[in-house]
Amino acid sequence: MSNLKEIRVKEVGLILDKERHLRYDMNALAIIQDKYGDILAALDKMMGKNLDVRALTTLLWAGLIHEDMELEEKYVGSLIPIGGLQDIQELLLDALGASLPETKNMVPNPTLMEMERKMKK
Repeated sequence: MSNLKEIRVKEVGLILDKERHLRYDMNALAIIQDKYGDILAALDKMMGKNLDVRALTTLLWAGLIHEDMELEEKYVGSLIPIGGLQDIQELLLDALGASLPETKNMVPNPTLMEMERKMKK
């Protein structure tokens, strides 16, 4: 019997300039970490009372760059209509939540719990 485990990064689809797929792999998380220190700091900026649209744009770009390494962050920002900010926030949280691992014995994932708490604010 094999010890192999299937590891796949989950994607969330969305339509911007064309159909794209948000995926938060190690590279995306490294981009976010380089800019904000950690994912929760970026989420604080994206979901806080004073929405930081730069954080929203960075999180979106980091999740899309796997499909197109030439994709520029400023271009991604131009694809987000002001009226769609809440929809983008929800999609980002869905994609980030889907990327986090399920923990054994159903022990809650503290990062996922914090993301869900921020979404409900």
